[in-house]
Amino acid sequence: MNKIVYTKGDKIGKNLIYIEEAQKGKHGRKANFQCHCGNFFITTIQYVKDCKTTSCGCLSSRNTFNARNVERSTKHGLEKHPLYKRFRHMLDRCYKETNNRFYTYGARGIKVEPYLQKLENYITYIESLPNAYGEGLSVDRIDNDKGYQRGNLRWVNSFIQNANKSNAKK
Repeated sequence: MNKIVYTKGDKIGKNLIYIEEAQKGKHGRKANFQCHCGNFFITTIQYVKDCKTTSCGCLSSRNTFNARNVERSTKHGLEKHPLYKRFRHMLDRCYKETNNRFYTYGARGIKVEPYLQKLENYITYIESLPNAYGEGLSVDRIDNDKGYQRGNLRWVNSFIQNANKSNAKK
């Protein structure tokens, strides 16, 4: 197999610019690339050549969620915020059919109120609730059959949250 040789600034496909070789990885040589969106990331050179990697992840993310007008961009700079993963997981459970918990959320009709589909609004609302970030607390839906909407969310401990499941014994 011929070694792929790129020079700094080479444009690969429509979306990637080669920056520099990074290291030898488990799946071959890796390199730093810049995506068309401006993000820098490291991936295997062969994956780029075989078109398995065509972006930093922004394209597949947009394709998955734009159809539902759900925010899927990390341009907000909040991906390190303590609520970011909870926000992403909430959206995935409700809208992403490949999520292993979709059947207990999205398939049951559990949706996220449009206002809370914007990360900044979600953070502002969740942080305004009583006991926000309390020791051992997490966000819970008060009425388990309603979606993620203002007035139906609270911070509770795992004992209360487990008792609030649809399969919990009453």
